[in-house]
Amino acid sequence: MPPVPRLNRAIVDQIVALSQEAVLVADARRSGMPILFANPAFAELVGIEVGAAEGRDWAFFLDQAAAAKQLAELTERVSQGATCQAILDGAQPGAQFGVNLMPLATRQGRVRQLLAQVELIHPPAPAEAEVKVELLERELDRAREANIKLGRRDPDSGLLRYSYFLELCQRDFALCSRERRELAVLAFSVREFEVYRDTFGDKAAQSCLRMVGGRIAGALRRAGDLCARLDDASFVALITGHDREQAEQFAEDIAQQVRRLALHHPRASGERYVTCSVGLSVGIPHFRDRPEAYVLAARENEAAIAAAGQPAA
Repeated sequence: MPPVPRLNRAIVDQIVALSQEAVLVADARRSGMPILFANPAFAELVGIEVGAAEGRDWAFFLDQAAAAKQLAELTERVSQGATCQAILDGAQPGAQFGVNLMPLATRQGRVRQLLAQVELIHPPAPAEAEVKVELLERELDRAREANIKLGRRDPDSGLLRYSYFLELCQRDFALCSRERRELAVLAFSVREFEVYRDTFGDKAAQSCLRMVGGRIAGALRRAGDLCARLDDASFVALITGHDREQAEQFAEDIAQQVRRLALHHPRASGERYVTCSVGLSVGIPHFRDRPEAYVLAARENEAAIAAAGQPAA
């Protein structure tokens, strides 16, 4: 097989000179890495005469004062034989260049020259910029909406915050008042919750609240039913379409579901599982009635039942 002929150096120089890609070759062994060769595409890109770049610092067309640290790091990396890329501001205001730096080493691995490929980074067209601004505004709107939704949820239980619960209740109170329908507000409290927290710690206590709150919320089947965390270990729910007897049975069923979670509570004074007390307030609201009044009545009912010594549900 005949030997493969090698390209003549003059031919290689012509190929590089005719290339539409802006390139330069600099001496990596001298301070500042002065330019040995720059093709016409590079001269046109940076706005100089062909041949005027030779002997100048390879980064003369960049804002060296602003990027001094970055340029020093790039030079060091190239000297060590690493290829690197960067986007840097030009010496002329508003210009920005992308540079791809490649070390040219001898067979012994010594870096002798630097090959730099240079391109002008064009700012986005006005129409493209407007589209990007619009997309950013949409993302901001989504972020704000998500933030609002997060602000409506209690982070420990995953349920509504009490303030937002009261806000939503206004709609149901107005509707039931107008249609003369009964509604019920149910109050639930985890019995001896502080003892549980002292026994197992804050993380386990938060997990307990999330499971109890999830069991209460999961029992609410109608789209308009609401459930929120009332305070540290208490929850409140609003249901419609139940008379007192039905509401009482519904509340007891939920309490039984909480008991069936079988969350161990070894220091409880009664059964050794997490249980909850229940109270409710049922009626046809007057148009002047406030949801807070029903919540207070439900909590008073819960306290009265607990004081009477009713067994834990």
